[in-house]
Amino acid sequence: MIGFKISLNNNILFTSAHPDSFCLDASVTMDVSNTLLLSTFAAYKVETKKGLFEAKQAFWQAPRLKIEDEVSITIVEIDKPSSATAHLDYGVKHPLCFDGSIKNCDFCGKEETSSLVLFERSSGRICSSCVKHYSTVLEHNEGNNA
Repeated sequence: MIGFKISLNNNILFTSAHPDSFCLDASVTMDVSNTLLLSTFAAYKVETKKGLFEAKQAFWQAPRLKIEDEVSITIVEIDKPSSATAHLDYGVKHPLCFDGSIKNCDFCGKEETSSLVLFERSSGRICSSCVKHYSTVLEHNEGNNA
């Protein structure tokens, strides 16, 4: 399968690919605290119990980058890619850092702060601001359906 070989300062970090992928992506992102992060993802499909298909995405996360780091992304043929850091539903905004050092809301992307609480489960995080917003949306919808 075709995938990416990701190197940092001439050291191979990981390879990323999925046998059922329909999209591969690699990006360097700078978060609100000016931290540079390198990640790749492969979007792929899985068959559900009802015989339908759902899109999923596998992520690979590199260590935080520093100024003057040399990043290399090489397109390669891969037999067995590195284990993914996370698997999520397609379209779900992934956390910027999977090592837990930066915690972001999976809905709006805001970072956890002393004034913004994140509610966390194994499947993701939602901040107090989004809980308040979506509670209002639900109350409005329930009022219209009464």
